[in-house]
Amino acid sequence: MRVESNNICTSNNFTSRNPVIRKADDIVRRVNRVYPGISLSRLEDFNNIEHFPDLFEKFYYKLKDLRLEIDSIINETDVNKFPNVIKKAKIRNCGESAMLAGIAARTNGIDKFYKYALWSDCAGNLDHSVVLVRNGGKPYIMDAWLGFADYVPKAMERYKSEFGHHFELDGNPSERLFLKPQYSGYLKLVKSKEQEVLRKMFPDLIVGKNCKNQK
Repeated sequence: MRVESNNICTSNNFTSRNPVIRKADDIVRRVNRVYPGISLSRLEDFNNIEHFPDLFEKFYYKLKDLRLEIDSIINETDVNKFPNVIKKAKIRNCGESAMLAGIAARTNGIDKFYKYALWSDCAGNLDHSVVLVRNGGKPYIMDAWLGFADYVPKAMERYKSEFGHHFELDGNPSERLFLKPQYSGYLKLVKSKEQEVLRKMFPDLIVGKNCKNQK
């Protein structure tokens, strides 16, 4: 099964966008290139997945085992253990993706980021985790699972329209989406680390003009 490429240099396709969102978008894309992985939730979205029960079961138990391993290490002080587990397993859902985005955010100088869950006033908890950034200016979302970043109002529009099928939204224009905070001890640990320490630990997550010179 195909996973995303490891070509980690971003293109210039987003030069016309707001520089804050452009950088956030680059960070999200970098996460997905450095830590490619299969998403069980994405498999569920495939039209014919019911015809491949063995495939679904295989990745279901692989994700279950991954999360047991993460639970055993997540409270340790070694920031690097979690992403190494993800890199080896090559499978992750939105929760793991949000934590990877948090590492990348801190590595690239974004300090005020938080893990949040997406909710609907009609459907309740949509079982989707993202990173919310309040680094000055307008708050924005970094969604590594869906591979984009945008200001909150625009992101909510995209969740209802462009990505509505992932959350079984019916396109009701009156439906309101909102965010609720999710505690993450791991991201608290990430925030406690100096940026330069993380840059040395995760050089492939650094975005910027010198991308082509990075390994």
